[in-house]
Amino acid sequence: MKHLKSLICLLLALLILSGCAPAAPAQSDASTEPAQTEEADPTEQTEQAGAEETIAQLDEKQRQAMKRVEAVYEKNRDKWVDTLFSMIVGVQP
Repeated sequence: MKHLKSLICLLLALLILSGCAPAAPAQSDASTEPAQTEEADPTEQTEQAGAEETIAQLDEKQRQAMKRVEAVYEKNRDKWVDTLFSMIVGVQP
């Protein structure tokens, strides 16, 4: 069971890195949003600015996490391939 979890995690990481995993929904750009009037509620503007800032922070965290995943992948790629091969074929490298 321990190996199965590891295998699933590894395969998921490989899918993400290879771009085969489903992409996150695209963020809407300003052209698709309804035009805001100059008389927009200040509370809404404050909430929108806060939400955009939070999204930017989360995007940066995601970029940093992906850089770490890619670095680990590059470091351990051959080891993982050998491990997967031995798990599937049953032959120790």
